[in-house]
Amino acid sequence: MELKQYAYLLWRWMWLIVLVTVLAAGAAFITSKLTTPIYQASTLLLIDEAPDSDTSDYTAILMSERLASTYAEMIKNEVILEETLNHVGNGMSVGALKDAVNVQLVRDTQIIEVSVEHTSPVVAADLANTLFEVFDEQNEEYRKERFGPSKENLTQELEHLDSFIQGLQSTIDELGTPSTEAERLELNQRKEELAQYQDSKTRLLQTYEELRLAEAQSVSNVVQIKPATPNDNPIRPRTMMNTLLAAVVGAMLAVGGVFLIEYLDDTIKTTEEATQALGLPVIGFITHIQENHAGAPEVAANPRSPSAEAFRSLRSSIQFSEVDHPIRTLLITSPGPEEGKSTVATNLAMVIAQSGKKVMLLDADMR
Repeated sequence: MELKQYAYLLWRWMWLIVLVTVLAAGAAFITSKLTTPIYQASTLLLIDEAPDSDTSDYTAILMSERLASTYAEMIKNEVILEETLNHVGNGMSVGALKDAVNVQLVRDTQIIEVSVEHTSPVVAADLANTLFEVFDEQNEEYRKERFGPSKENLTQELEHLDSFIQGLQSTIDELGTPSTEAERLELNQRKEELAQYQDSKTRLLQTYEELRLAEAQSVSNVVQIKPATPNDNPIRPRTMMNTLLAAVVGAMLAVGGVFLIEYLDDTIKTTEEATQALGLPVIGFITHIQENHAGAPEVAANPRSPSAEAFRSLRSSIQFSEVDHPIRTLLITSPGPEEGKSTVATNLAMVIAQSGKKVMLLDADMR
């Protein structure tokens, strides 16, 4: 089949292609309009990784990636989700919120994108921001549980030392200027004890500061660099995109159906198909004949009509088809009844007779 034939085929079935395309697009448009819109709000979290001078650059990169992945999984922990719902209180279940939360790692960065879907854009943004706040609180609680007891013990020891130092200082102040050898010895002893306690306090303060530094360096912080804001444009359904996609799919299905119909259709519609199927040339075309009330053949009733001219052209084609062996017998037939056999036979016999030949017309039933 040539390109021209394909174009003709599509043009002939254009009504069906347009109809299916419009129906598919209309169905998708109506379905999208009736579907409850879903909104999405997103927040960006930066993992402020704790510094570690003992690791190489490559190891630091791996640790950063693993830490980001770990935090991404921790954000969707059921405990955090449940606490988030307690803060927001919108009636969702933990399972529904878990399905609505999507956590993604931004490639080649230490940024996590947390997205929440909901039928309300305001609730979606509130859930995303509350989710970060709860996660940050949980992270802070973990840090306190790890270093809290040690810091508390050091604080108590410092308080005891302060009380001892204050007591010794009061004793030294009471002794004043010694007047006897015994008072001088006691004063020196109390000063030595005070120096020892002050030295111990200095060491404890140094230990406390080292513990605070270790606490700051051991746990990575999560910083919200972009809070979630309500977005009035729903992420689904995308009405225009759904409509366009449905129209394209509908048109493709219609075109495929047209080619399937044509493939299964074995009827002959064109002269090319007739020549290809029968292996014989087409020698004439008869246009549509208007019925006349007199019942006379077309070539007699309307000798100048296009139909009469078509019969005369057919007569000439028959006469010149076999010049050396003139055709003396013709059979007019067709596959079914009332397809114009008698009309063709009558008009053809008359135009041949008009050319001066004797014609005998027989009507026979092959059955």
